[in-house]
Amino acid sequence: MRIIDSTITNHTAYKRSAFVEAINMQKFSISKSYIGDLFAPLTTAMHSVARKLDMKISDSDVVCDSSYRDWDAYKLINTTSVPKYTHHTKFYMEAAKSVSLTNNKMRMCGTSNFGGVFWLTQGTNFYDYASVFEYNSAANGGVINCQTCRMDL
Repeated sequence: MRIIDSTITNHTAYKRSAFVEAINMQKFSISKSYIGDLFAPLTTAMHSVARKLDMKISDSDVVCDSSYRDWDAYKLINTTSVPKYTHHTKFYMEAAKSVSLTNNKMRMCGTSNFGGVFWLTQGTNFYDYASVFEYNSAANGGVINCQTCRMDL
């Protein structure tokens, strides 16, 4: 699947993955696109358990929640009671072959328990070159939560 020069915005899923749920996908790329304001009770943008997935995102802008305010995230994470996170991670990647980012802007993602933008598990290989991450938050890994993954930043 290839997405080029597109706008994906204001979508809601009632379970998970307001954008893409990948089960057996092998290739997925987004280039020169805008992704914004996606909502779901679980993974909000992409949920992948595709073990052969080669995903690339380049020259794109991801704004998870345009109403996100970092002060609200600070108050939520620093509470003395068990916090109720407003979102789960935006991109959950389980055992993906590779996730490669180049020259993206990923912002206003939070507040989740694991990984404000990415939650990477089971040997996922993650690469990034020249992306900007700003105003993201999570209890564990404000941008990336890496559980048995490999990263090259």
